[in-house]
Amino acid sequence: MFTIIGAGGSGARVVEAVVHLCAAGLGPDTLRILLIDPDRGNGNASRLGRMLTAYFECRKRFQSKKLNGLDLFSTDIELLGMKLDQAGLEPWSPVSRKTTLSEMLNTELLSKSGIDPDVLKLFYDKEELKSTFDYGFLGRPAIGAAAMSMIRKHQHKPPWNQLAEYIQNDTSRIEGSRIMITGSVFGATGASAIHPLLRYLRSIPDENPSRLIIGVMALLPYFSFAVDKETIKADKVIGEIVARADDFAFKTKTALEYYHYLRTTHEGRSVSESDWPNALYWLGDNDAIDVKFSRGGPTQINQSSAIDLFSGLTCLGFFFEDSKELNGTCCYAGPRQDAFKKLGTRNPKGWEDIPFTRSMKIRDDDIRRSLLKFWLTGAYHLGFCEELRKTEDLDLKPYCVPWYYRNFHLKHRSLRSEPAREALTQLSTFFNEFHFPWWKDLLASDECMLFNKLAFTNDEESSSPIDLNLLQSLLWKSAEGSESPLEVDKYFSLMTKQKVPPGLEEMPAYLTILSNAASAYIRNEYPL
Repeated sequence: MFTIIGAGGSGARVVEAVVHLCAAGLGPDTLRILLIDPDRGNGNASRLGRMLTAYFECRKRFQSKKLNGLDLFSTDIELLGMKLDQAGLEPWSPVSRKTTLSEMLNTELLSKSGIDPDVLKLFYDKEELKSTFDYGFLGRPAIGAAAMSMIRKHQHKPPWNQLAEYIQNDTSRIEGSRIMITGSVFGATGASAIHPLLRYLRSIPDENPSRLIIGVMALLPYFSFAVDKETIKADKVIGEIVARADDFAFKTKTALEYYHYLRTTHEGRSVSESDWPNALYWLGDNDAIDVKFSRGGPTQINQSSAIDLFSGLTCLGFFFEDSKELNGTCCYAGPRQDAFKKLGTRNPKGWEDIPFTRSMKIRDDDIRRSLLKFWLTGAYHLGFCEELRKTEDLDLKPYCVPWYYRNFHLKHRSLRSEPAREALTQLSTFFNEFHFPWWKDLLASDECMLFNKLAFTNDEESSSPIDLNLLQSLLWKSAEGSESPLEVDKYFSLMTKQKVPPGLEEMPAYLTILSNAASAYIRNEYPL
């Protein structure tokens, strides 16, 4: 079984990328998700929660209960000990919001124990000791480390008792348990959570500890922000602790030195007997994207980036990696700057730059094909099929739409029924509010050479954010492709040729037709 633990805002964005990939059919059969963030109102986690709600609704309506041939939304996702409602997702936190660092460390107990409380001044200044956790660890990994070191205090409560039970069960089977921990090393929550989590998880298995395989996706700086006087004044944080991008380089250097130390102490011992992961992946980008400064809370909603996508793919690659290769490996990747000399020192991010190890069982062509298929499916659903469904003629003259006539009308089914309308609205919500906006942000950088950002339409009246006249030019390498209204007809003809298995329910049948037509369109129009 597979589990991903996202620590902090960056960890939440990696998990968000993983969910997008699962929606496109690239995920495992089952996946457990846990988020850790003392900033429980963090906008990144809230957005992820809303997207997960849409994912669960699509999976419930479009995954067949009888047949399992459709790969879209096929991953069965379980949330570990987290509340999910209309407001979003509430991550697990080791501390309560209004608690101060001084209260958490119980400084009064130090005096009663005969220890001078001033010893804490060696580690924290007065401002830090008075700070609360309303907005998380405030960019201070030293504060987070104190909180995360107490994780054992929570081991008999959700989600940790759930996770421990899962690990015990998984390691009793030959397949074992794989857990990916992801977060940044240049912030606070991720930097302070990764190693305490790794150390705690290693202590759980009573038997077969080698069957617990742990990976770490450690993010290096890949975004930046400016905290000027006007921003600070508007945020009312004068004299308070805030995260600052100027500190990222120093924090990263310190983290790298610490993990180097851990690796040297690991040498000579088996991975399962040490505090070292089975695989450690480093990923960052010196072409940092600019994000809006936020102290934390609901306003901290960072735009997506190629690093989020690459990190998500690395997590899935780890899940499918040959276990013989996971023996304490440290992995990193670099850009193909020689292939794009006009970019100078900037980093290209194309399909060939996806950082996979040679033994991973997932390949860039499969990824490209799956993501392109999902794009085509969403674009045609929003731009054509949803508009078609709204017309009364669909049921009055069904013979005009052969695929609908054969697979729906003759079987006394309709896409205009209320249950069908609700299901198709959920599918539209996933693409319109989450998937395509996520990609639009990701493609905003000129260095991102994955899909053609010109395919996004600026027509506010359009039912689809993707221009259907550019269906044949969605990949980056065909960014200069010409428009053609004939592409809509080609796709329609391919839908007409699709057959669905007997007994397939109404909504899974619809998405199967769309998805299979997308696969056929790719075979005809894209030389992958």
